[in-house]
Amino acid sequence: MIDPNLLGFGHKQADCAASCFTQVVGYNYGLGVVRSGSWLLQNPLLGGYSATESYLPSQKISIAWW
Repeated sequence: MIDPNLLGFGHKQADCAASCFTQVVGYNYGLGVVRSGSWLLQNPLLGGYSATESYLPSQKISIAWW
């Protein structure tokens, strides 16, 4: 679910929002998780509340902001 196997998938389309892009190492999307390099990120927005959580598995570092 967080494997980078979608790298290179997709392309920008003229009639699509800015969210249509080719999946690259710097920013790609898995099942509810954004991969940015080696970082795993989520930024949920629910009921007017938002947060950002990040995890760097190789260093076992987590960062959360709400």
